[in-house]
Amino acid sequence: MSSDVVNVWTKKGRVGVKSTLSAQQMKSVIKATRNFLKQDTSRVAGVKAFQKSVTTKAGKKVTYKQANALYQAQTNYNWIYQYLSPSEFWDFARECVKEGWSEETFIDNIMVYITDRSLDEVLRVDLQNLYDYIQGVRV
Repeated sequence: MSSDVVNVWTKKGRVGVKSTLSAQQMKSVIKATRNFLKQDTSRVAGVKAFQKSVTTKAGKKVTYKQANALYQAQTNYNWIYQYLSPSEFWDFARECVKEGWSEETFIDNIMVYITDRSLDEVLRVDLQNLYDYIQGVRV
């Protein structure tokens, strides 16, 4: 909803309706809003329940920031598992951290496994985010 094509966020962070939006853009806004509201974490109670479940699994108090990082990882970084199994990916991540690979080395090495996509701007950003994520996680 914040792409250049459909930017419907108001200054207060709400979804705003603009008369300049086409019918297709309005349908996209409605669809995105419905998808968001279907998620448990779209409400405070759902966020607290997720934080509680993570705290229970971890066996110690997990902050909101830590729970958010874990949630983002679960939703934003699972795409790599279509190219590498989770265990293969985390072995790869451990080697990356252990050897102190640069971002470019990481991208060059992981592109060996991503055979059906070329390294375009979108994939580069995804891989940079993935690199930043594994650098911030103790693997």
